[in-house]
Amino acid sequence: SGFRPSDDACVYPYNIAQNAMAVVELRNLAKTLNLFGMNNEAQESMTLSNEIDNAIKQYGIVTHPITQQRVYAYEVDGYGNQLFMDDAGLPSLLSLPVLGYVSYHDPIYKSTRDYILNPSTNPFYFGTIKNGGIGSPHTGFNRIWPMAIISRALTTNEDNEILECIEMLKQSGLIHESIYLTDFNNFTRAWFAWVNSYFGEMILTLLKTKP
Repeated sequence: SGFRPSDDACVYPYNIAQNAMAVVELRNLAKTLNLFGMNNEAQESMTLSNEIDNAIKQYGIVTHPITQQRVYAYEVDGYGNQLFMDDAGLPSLLSLPVLGYVSYHDPIYKSTRDYILNPSTNPFYFGTIKNGGIGSPHTGFNRIWPMAIISRALTTNEDNEILECIEMLKQSGLIHESIYLTDFNNFTRAWFAWVNSYFGEMILTLLKTKP
């Protein structure tokens, strides 16, 4: 794709999170097609899903130049160039377990999560590691996205981290597109249905996993 979920232009044409989502949904499509007896179409869907998944593993999992850990790049071009960052918009690298692509216990995902939640290795992470969040080129510097705070809460089993995410979200009332790092009353989009729905999903998930 030439564009990210945020509608901003890609630097490199293969966005890893978008392709990971395609892998998952093509497999789901195959299950549905099988239910209707469309076995040939289901096989085509699975073949394409496996092809994309193999490409992610071949080109999208790379060694981070700073951490020296094996991680998912944000974007690649298939010729050895990679972009190391994350954008809050779904699908994102942070949200890979939410998408169903990988477990948040997976070591490559954990290394990826570490670098994208660190301002020294993700240029669009603003604030400190414990008091900050991922933003997007779409809204500029020092604006963090509640969407990424929700993704963070859904990709950890640490109670303290989940509570910290909820406390940050409580400060802004309705869930907005972005909030300014030092002033949560300074926001973009007073009503952002996409992320308010995602907030509801987080609450329902936590009710099941953290009663």
